[in-house]
Amino acid sequence: MTHIDCVGSGEGRAQSSTIGVVLLFGLVVAGTTMVVLVGATAVTDSQQQSDIDRATQELTLFDSRAAMVALGDSEVQTVRLNGGGGGYDVHNDSGYIKVTNTNYIDDATRRTEVLFNETLGALVYDVGDREIAYQGGGVWQRGENGGATMISSPEFHYRDATLTLPVIRVNNTDSASGSIAATVEKSQQTRRVFPNSSTDYSAGDQSYRNPIRNGTVNITVHSDYYLGWAEYFSERTDGDITIFDGNNTVRLTLATVSGAVGDFDMPLEGESLEIQGMANAHSISEFDMTLRHDGGRGFNNMHWAWYVENPDEKFELHFYSDSKCKGGPGGGSFDGDIDVSLYYYNDTGPTTVEEEWQNTDLDGSDYSVDCADGTLSLDLIPASSGMVYDDISMTGSDNKWMLGPEIRDHSVSGPTTSFDDGADTGNYTVGDSENMGFLINHYLGKLAPSYDLRVTDGPGGSSRVNEGSSFGTLNYGLTTGDQYLTFLHVTENSIDIDID
Repeated sequence: MTHIDCVGSGEGRAQSSTIGVVLLFGLVVAGTTMVVLVGATAVTDSQQQSDIDRATQELTLFDSRAAMVALGDSEVQTVRLNGGGGGYDVHNDSGYIKVTNTNYIDDATRRTEVLFNETLGALVYDVGDREIAYQGGGVWQRGENGGATMISSPEFHYRDATLTLPVIRVNNTDSASGSIAATVEKSQQTRRVFPNSSTDYSAGDQSYRNPIRNGTVNITVHSDYYLGWAEYFSERTDGDITIFDGNNTVRLTLATVSGAVGDFDMPLEGESLEIQGMANAHSISEFDMTLRHDGGRGFNNMHWAWYVENPDEKFELHFYSDSKCKGGPGGGSFDGDIDVSLYYYNDTGPTTVEEEWQNTDLDGSDYSVDCADGTLSLDLIPASSGMVYDDISMTGSDNKWMLGPEIRDHSVSGPTTSFDDGADTGNYTVGDSENMGFLINHYLGKLAPSYDLRVTDGPGGSSRVNEGSSFGTLNYGLTTGDQYLTFLHVTENSIDIDID
């Protein structure tokens, strides 16, 4: 007879039931633990964000109060700061700001003057992996990835080529946590850095004075919040910004404006007159020149021009003489014609601009030939002679013109499109005329603010002008573009921040 033992299977069922209860209990505990951990993390993150938001508001208020002490008439200011889960630290060695003037004598004399180089210091609120800081008169935030953003702007004011930089420095150290009182006091009187007539550049014979006429001015900031500083520089200026991620540094470069050219010696063939900082809306008040012929055939068959040749913008102001001084006492007289042609090309916009003007018989009131002295004098701005908008009728071969092939291949067929400045009165159609001085002012302004105005004197044996004894005058208004600096104002303003 077969016996089936049922006891063993009953014990197995009892063991399985016990194990199931244990497993269920473990899952409940694990789930509860996970919920607690996730919930705790969420609470921590929420609390941290709340602390950051509160610190941001409080340090923004602190910023305005600190400015009242550092830059205003207040002797002391106190602000309550609720630390929450983080702590506050005052550092006197956190970051630095350096102001330099490079090539301050001229571009050939490569000298750099350090006008200012001091630490900034900071008041920093640190909670978890994030921090809010007051530095340089601004408030900054930095996250766990090291990126920084600006909360409120620093004391750096740039407008119309003028930079005002009242540097606020923190001079002491301190630390505290919890709810504290932050008290700001001046640690020394404001020091004028620039301009300062009692301080001289290390080379040359000039003092720290405005306007700054040579080289570039560089503002370099080394800071944990350098990316925030870079963001601010980018928003407020069009200067060149260089970021050095390897050492937490940003540099802003602003070009100075050396002033109008004024009186000049004529550049030699292929060389240039450097135009820097020219305002772009008919800003030229005076442009005249005197060309001396190089003997031989005098000005007969003279092809001479100013030109600018860039990949996407070109200009030629071409002068042609069809005769020379002839016979008579005192060197004789000039009975020929002076031909003036103007060509402009620009391919930087949505449509290509290509415009041509010409006067084949310049009015005698705008030029004179001194046969005894061998000179041709031209008054370009102001000038009363008219020029006609139409195809240029070229004299001589293409190589006598700097932009000969372009002029030869182009045909004026439609109206002008470049006359959109405030000083302009509208565009022109083929056959219209306009004052020569007005046109030269217009197109040179289109090339502004900075460019090289070069000289060409015809190829090889067709040269007629002795540039070495020629000269001229060019005066114009200066730009206030956001990449230029003319006036600089720097002061040092030191404060102590006590927290308890």
